[in-house]
Amino acid sequence: MEPGTSSDPSLVATRVALHAVAEHVLAPASRAATDRIGLRVVPGGFATRELAPGRWVGIVGAHLVIHDGGDEQVIPLTDLRTAAATIGVEPGAPADLYAPVTQVDLDAPLTVDAEASARLADWFALGDAALRRFVAAHPDEAADPVTLWPEHFDLATTAERVNYGFAAGDDHHAGPYLYIGPWEPPTGPFWNAPFGRLVPATDVADVDAAVALLEQGRAAARATA
Repeated sequence: MEPGTSSDPSLVATRVALHAVAEHVLAPASRAATDRIGLRVVPGGFATRELAPGRWVGIVGAHLVIHDGGDEQVIPLTDLRTAAATIGVEPGAPADLYAPVTQVDLDAPLTVDAEASARLADWFALGDAALRRFVAAHPDEAADPVTLWPEHFDLATTAERVNYGFAAGDDHHAGPYLYIGPWEPPTGPFWNAPFGRLVPATDVADVDAAVALLEQGRAAARATA
């Protein structure tokens, strides 16, 4: 599968909807409570970090989850306005930090297919495990914390001026993919995308395979530095 290949329409629609929730609901909730927008992977989905002791909000499947100490509310996702109101935040991406990627229609129904959402959650879980193992193998490179960024809707770290990540998909490649992106434009046959290297999720069998690809990218980036 080459970069730009189309993907399952239900997966794309779900990815766009979840990306919008990440940008316009979870990011402002995190910003208001912690002054940071980075999210994290949780079983079955993704979430803010702690907003207060024992409190976080996230998406699992097609549901908004509000975890508060020992209590947990699980509410179907309907639209951005309702999701934001439920957790007590004003919807909208933090415009002073980045221009939102997704369109803002606060009352439009969110199209979230539970199976597609689970596929994306599995991809992020695989990426989280792979990135943490990869970072641990190179402790002297001072990698950034593994973070799910709401504006890109990708899970990533940066080390030695190279970005390593697992994207849910975007306009460049509709389906999930692994990427390696050196800050300086790379040259050579290893690099197959404008930003570096793209490997579709369909070509990443498991965590071991993902770590091997990250290591290949690290070696290629160092060879062309």
